[in-house]
Amino acid sequence: LLLDSGSSNTWVGASKPYVVTSTSVNTSQPVSVTYGSGSFSDGLRVEFTDTITLAPGLSITQQTIGVASTSTGLTGVDGILGLGPEDLTKDTLSNEPNTLIPTVVQNAYTQNLISAEEIGIAFAPITSASDMNGIITFGGVDPSYYTGEIAYVPTVTSGEASSYVGITQSVTYGSIPLFDGMSGIVDTGTTLLYIPTQAYYTYQFATGGVKDFATGFLRITPSQYAYTFTPDAQIWPRSLNTFIGGSNKYIYLIACDIGQLGEGLDGPEFINGMAWLEQYYFVYNSGSDQVGFATTQNTYATTNYGG
Repeated sequence: LLLDSGSSNTWVGASKPYVVTSTSVNTSQPVSVTYGSGSFSDGLRVEFTDTITLAPGLSITQQTIGVASTSTGLTGVDGILGLGPEDLTKDTLSNEPNTLIPTVVQNAYTQNLISAEEIGIAFAPITSASDMNGIITFGGVDPSYYTGEIAYVPTVTSGEASSYVGITQSVTYGSIPLFDGMSGIVDTGTTLLYIPTQAYYTYQFATGGVKDFATGFLRITPSQYAYTFTPDAQIWPRSLNTFIGGSNKYIYLIACDIGQLGEGLDGPEFINGMAWLEQYYFVYNSGSDQVGFATTQNTYATTNYGG
């Protein structure tokens, strides 16, 4: 399953059919969810409650799950494990649009399986499409996966980002301010880093990046690769350039214009996606409404560049 902090419904069936067992309970509720680049619906099927086992000793009973008969925009996964706020489940039950569905983290907490409504996520940059790495801790954090201290900030309470794992963020490129005090989201289900349109053009000018129409990314040459802070957090893994239709002689920047997603005016003003998050330890506590970040051994690595 895809770990997604940008949604909260958990569902299966994108590739493998769901098998009804003795723990399955048919809720008779049709369900559907639309994502930024995909969707799922149950068609003639309905939502079930069932037991979900995430790890030894972590079996959540009576967890509501969607069973997909159709899905789009998802390859290589069987469904989504929704890790975002419960509010994101509103309008997903066709017959009861105002009903909220408790998330796996909420249910694990209420069933006394974990001591806090908190998750800690660590991934490492990949160098091949088949790389498998990363860990998620339910109910707390794992100090062996981060360095230093975790810096916590409150989630935002107003605006579009407040429905998600939303934070307020300011970004500079060297001494050049890109944007200040804007509200956006931290989303493990989004691949790239999306920033406000004007910030994107400022960033493009500062880096000397050229729009690559084959990939849609900004590109630079190795001679232009001269960053002073977390360089790998700004570039696509060079070993995977051909995976996005690019050339091995270029470096592709992962910062994109959020206007391409139709966001920025009525939606989140930025999205911190996985290609950026891989450099950090990410914590979300839905009980205390806090987001935390810490450095890791990958924060200043040059894995994506190839060093």
